[in-house]
Amino acid sequence: MTIEIKRNAEATVIGKSGVTKIILDVYVYRQIGSSWTYVAENHKTVIGTVGGISCQFTAVSGSYYRADYTFTVTKNGVQEIINETKYGICD
Repeated sequence: MTIEIKRNAEATVIGKSGVTKIILDVYVYRQIGSSWTYVAENHKTVIGTVGGISCQFTAVSGSYYRADYTFTVTKNGVQEIINETKYGICD
């Protein structure tokens, strides 16, 4: 039996003083065999020092998932790109 469950990939970025803009991107993938299959994505731009993003997707019980995050933080006109990957299993 396959059970589908609503899940969220979530992250929060807190910029240092002087940060004026944060661009947040998240892509979610499900592992099938040795490959990763696209599931969902979300994008958000925040003017300020704090930004959060959430990407809701339907997960299959017992499957492995990967969330790839890219945060582009602007401070004093200079962009810094931060990449982060998180893994999880849907129980």
